Amino acid sequence: ILLFERQFISRIERARPELGRIERFICVGRGYGVDALDYEALLQDAPDDEPRAAIQPDDLGVLMYTSGTTGRPKGVMITHQHQWVNTVLCGWEMGITAADRTLHVAPLYHSAAYHNFLLPPVMVGGCNVLMPTVDPERIARALAQERISILFGVPTIYVRLLELHPDLA
Repeated sequence: ILLFERQFISRIERARPELGRIERFICVGRGYGVDALDYEALLQDAPDDEPRAAIQPDDLGVLMYTSGTTGRPKGVMITHQHQWVNTVLCGWEMGITAADRTLHVAPLYHSAAYHNFLLPPVMVGGCNVLMPTVDPERIARALAQERISILFGVPTIYVRLLELHPDLA
């Protein structure tokens, strides 16, 4: 399955000949192309009960890419058990609860953003708010409008926020 946002349809269509192993394309944002299914329609029609899946703890859960020490991307195979243990420990250590609302400005292909800040709120029923770009003004508005309790970002983001809105401190 390849899940993508509408703005990437043209890229997906160009890459389609090299995506032979992909069986289903799902588009977020009601865009169509490459025989894509509509994400929102799939959610609307989905049953409320948890799907049954034969997943073993040592099965591959995600393949994350890192630049490592050479600057060339390397695929790191992460098992379901690794993700589950990391999610539990991060959520416990940070005290994440169902009442938390996390704002994501770092890309989710970054391991810390995905494993440490996206999955723990999912596990406890918290809320994840995704922001597609790093825009300090939009971040400042989202902090108030979305009642954000967790913001993960690099120090530059915090410095820019405080420069624009010293009252945020």
